[in-house]
Amino acid sequence: MFGSTAGGETAVRKWCVSLIAVVTLGMTSAATAAPLPVPGTGVLAKDTHPDYSWNSGYQSKIVTFPSRRSHAVLAGTLYGPTSMSGRLPAVVAIPPSGGAATQGSVSYITKLLAINGYIGITVDPQGVGDSGSLGDPPCTGTAGRSNPSPCANVPFQQEDNFFDAGQSALDFLLSKNDPWLAHVDTKHIGATGHSEGARAATYLQDPRYDGRVKVVVALDNLASNYCGDAGTPSNEGPGGSTGLQNALINGMPKCMTDPSNASFVIRPVGPAMGLASDGPAGLGTNDPTGVFEGSPSEKKTAMTAWRAHHVPSMELVLAGVTHGMFAQQSDSDETLLHNIASYAKAWFDLFLRNRSSGLTVLHARTTPTGENVTAFLSASYLSAMYVPKSRIDCADFRTRC
Repeated sequence: MFGSTAGGETAVRKWCVSLIAVVTLGMTSAATAAPLPVPGTGVLAKDTHPDYSWNSGYQSKIVTFPSRRSHAVLAGTLYGPTSMSGRLPAVVAIPPSGGAATQGSVSYITKLLAINGYIGITVDPQGVGDSGSLGDPPCTGTAGRSNPSPCANVPFQQEDNFFDAGQSALDFLLSKNDPWLAHVDTKHIGATGHSEGARAATYLQDPRYDGRVKVVVALDNLASNYCGDAGTPSNEGPGGSTGLQNALINGMPKCMTDPSNASFVIRPVGPAMGLASDGPAGLGTNDPTGVFEGSPSEKKTAMTAWRAHHVPSMELVLAGVTHGMFAQQSDSDETLLHNIASYAKAWFDLFLRNRSSGLTVLHARTTPTGENVTAFLSASYLSAMYVPKSRIDCADFRTRC
């Protein structure tokens, strides 16, 4: 595909390593996280990912609800303050793919939000974690946007599956079946997610896809197209531009045959923040051969689209961070997760609660845990911030903003 020269063979070999690294994200999580129920059995279990001192002190409730697309039983967890009164903003959190990277891998964010006056809900997509594998009846649901199969769990790693999980969690959150519905501010809903979950969260703010989500925080990474863009890890490298990586990693064959379809383009409506891994394809380091290195602006491709629509947006590319490090695992960098969760909270504070304290955190020259921003952010890729109401339009957040 890339020619028969030695350089071409090297490119193919390096691309395959990149592909395997992204595909096995969930397997890495499975090897280091606490034991989980067999994926897709529908056996419910409490999140075993440990709390930290900075995100403990919440209440939680295990819930189930039907998949909108297939009617499979999905498992979720509600998080909220220990004492709730009035209506609170709410955030849906969607995990990454891989089959073993479950809702608990992103619960560190909803836990921090919960102790600060939010309601959060995490969800296992169909066939993942505690959610069931088969619909009712099996394989009779509608086809996905980018995969013609009506069987939403074949394979489990389909972007359509993760979007369905986010939509289904929203349906439950806003329904009479939600035991905390009386405390949900239905007009102030946000979404966050990691990897495929990040893309799903991004789509939920577009009225053509859903539109109930008003604010987004996307962990590796914000996307401007349902098939991904130049800043999406699965689209980086030679295989990304052909759509091959999307077809293999995300179960999106239509992204190979019709990637320019206008219906795949995301319409920026809600304020959105992307936090991205360093290096090409989420590997965390630069490619010394230069084969896979993109432009310095590559990671903020989607953010640039948001800015062009005059919608507040921000992109932070984290130095030395790999794609898998956004998911909580037993060997996770606690300080990194604290910073990620705190930046997410600040973005939601600013745009769901209209709190100026959120802008103060986002615009500061130190991270929420006190690290210098220059050291925290990648020197190879540009981070940026666009908040027009506050007259902030910073193309290089790391060095001058």
